[in-house]
Amino acid sequence: MQHVAEIHQREFYQGDGVKAYELLTQTCKETFSEKEYVALSDFNQATPRELVSVTARVDGSRGFVDTVWAAPQEPDNNMPWVLEDGEWRNDDCRLRQ
Repeated sequence: MQHVAEIHQREFYQGDGVKAYELLTQTCKETFSEKEYVALSDFNQATPRELVSVTARVDGSRGFVDTVWAAPQEPDNNMPWVLEDGEWRNDDCRLRQ
């Protein structure tokens, strides 16, 4: 899960919003259209971020991810992830930050 979460964070904040969208749960895809999610990604990419670390905690088919960015960005803690059809998917449909 940690590796997939790192890919998501890099793509969402520094790369390709479409690739980040592909790592969402079906529930989140019902919340955000691809176009909306890519727009959020593009907006977030306007402020450069340097990824320092991604830490995952797994409990069965659920997990949480903590992401640390270089200053001045605040860390993003407890991002929910779930195992969906055998693949780890980001289940952060509210974009808590």
